Amino acid sequence: MLTLAAVTLRILFIGNSLTYTNDLPATFQRIAAAEGQSVETEMIARPNFSLEDHLNTGIRGTLRKKWDVVVLQQGPSSLDESRRQLIHDVKAIAALTRPRTRIAVLMVWPERARWQALSRVEESHRLAAEAVKGQLIPAGTGMQAALERDPRRPVFGGDGFHPAVMG
Repeated sequence: MLTLAAVTLRILFIGNSLTYTNDLPATFQRIAAAEGQSVETEMIARPNFSLEDHLNTGIRGTLRKKWDVVVLQQGPSSLDESRRQLIHDVKAIAALTRPRTRIAVLMVWPERARWQALSRVEESHRLAAEAVKGQLIPAGTGMQAALERDPRRPVFGGDGFHPAVMG
């Protein structure tokens, strides 16, 4: 009998500095290992990149590799235009992956000074995940829950946007 722990999941993270700050793929890999799950990760993340930027700079070959999950991350996308672009680009990337690859959309958060936009950020990312029958990873909602429990909790780095280690 094959157990899930005996299978190594291959996960590609595509994003920007919100993905590479604190090395999210390696953090995920350590958490999975602590739960007995073998995970291999790869990251394509560049500063200030949107998913559209990634589509325009040659990720097609990487997307055609055998991935179990592709995690897609870009900025908050709370404005109508950025929401439409997020949904469009998530669909475009999903269309380039192998048929059995699952898509996960990593919901981020607005910068601390625009925290009131969080519900719009969540809605944009949820709609993008639904557009490809993918999974929403509500990281921004998790940060909100942490702040509600303790508003002094250091979830943001010094710039008020990038995550601290705890974030």
